[in-house]
Amino acid sequence: MAAAEEAFAALKTALTTAPVLTMSNFTLPFTVECDASGSGFGAVLHQGAGPIAFFSRPIASRHQALAAYERELIGLV
Repeated sequence: MAAAEEAFAALKTALTTAPVLTMSNFTLPFTVECDASGSGFGAVLHQGAGPIAFFSRPIASRHQALAAYERELIGLV
């Protein structure tokens, strides 16, 4: 039971602690991950394990009928 309580405490800490942004290193490659739903776009810019920046915004009504990959592309732009 102690292992389950420790796991729950670790999960609670991870969910309630804000992620720390890292400084960009221009000698390393950047990665952008995008996601979109029927209500918004989101993206994370990162290098390795640490995020550099977050982006999100609500989706415009004219974009709601688009396919998921098209909404993700709009989120990237």
